[in-house]
Amino acid sequence: TLTDVPVYAYNTAEKFTGIEGVTDQNGMVTLTLPDGDYTFRADYRAQVTWSDSVSTPENSSVHIRVPISEFTVRVYRRNGQAVSNVPVYAFTDKGNYTGIKATADQNGMAVLELADGRYQFRADYQGEGYWSETVTSPDVNSASLYVGGFDVTVRVTDTSGNVMPNRMVYVYNEKGVYLNTGKLTDQNGSVVFELNEGSYRFRTSGDDEQDFWSQTVNVSSATSTTIQIQRSGFLVTVTGGDNIEGQRIAVYVFRYPNYQYTGMVKNVDQNGQVTFDINGGRYVFLAYINSRRYVWSDEVKVPSQQSITINIP
Repeated sequence: TLTDVPVYAYNTAEKFTGIEGVTDQNGMVTLTLPDGDYTFRADYRAQVTWSDSVSTPENSSVHIRVPISEFTVRVYRRNGQAVSNVPVYAFTDKGNYTGIKATADQNGMAVLELADGRYQFRADYQGEGYWSETVTSPDVNSASLYVGGFDVTVRVTDTSGNVMPNRMVYVYNEKGVYLNTGKLTDQNGSVVFELNEGSYRFRTSGDDEQDFWSQTVNVSSATSTTIQIQRSGFLVTVTGGDNIEGQRIAVYVFRYPNYQYTGMVKNVDQNGQVTFDINGGRYVFLAYINSRRYVWSDEVKVPSQQSITINIP
């Protein structure tokens, strides 16, 4: 039996008589009616069920049987992974909430008991509501609902195609508004963001804090993009005449003004020259001769400067 269900009396012309009541704990409601022919409507969880027509006083009771079926809503992420502990709510096809809800289990399945009718379902995931298609129960007994955004991969490389790990990447919308989301690239220079449909751009910074941007990405038609950090070919020439002829000379690269070693070092060629691919910024170079003598260069600003000479006395 169904309690607290409103019941309305209609005449044979399908006009509401104004007589109504609510079922008690036994699923029963008593209405006082003039003699005549009637049908009765029960509104259970936003769905309407009608009785057979009866005549009073020949008949003093009628049953309304509300057909109820189990309906399964399967909740997935866009990549097909089941999502658990997500509340699922049932609405009519007109958008009216039925009062029926369930929580997806570890397999992403939420089971609801529904009266026959047309429904759509909403799952609330990470502060957003996601909707299913409209379905008719009991013609179908299940529906799938996809929550969350699309996985968007951002890859950071230099101009030579070398991947750039441990780089912070930040997410912006198409209007340039920062979305308070950022992650470090992994060892492959990649980072994955879960984003809803829309247009986005991504930003990272070079060693000199210069900003580099991706192209605009339209999710879900595209799910990957690349940010290329521009590097400059910077030429270092070491001179010193006969004092350094035939000796092995190594050049080290440091960021200025804190003299932070970049990890870049190369030996000069037979012409005393070496080229480094470096980001824009401020640098100094250290020339070592056989690990005994060394000379610092002056400060340089890349890319406004493209070369420097270090003279070893």
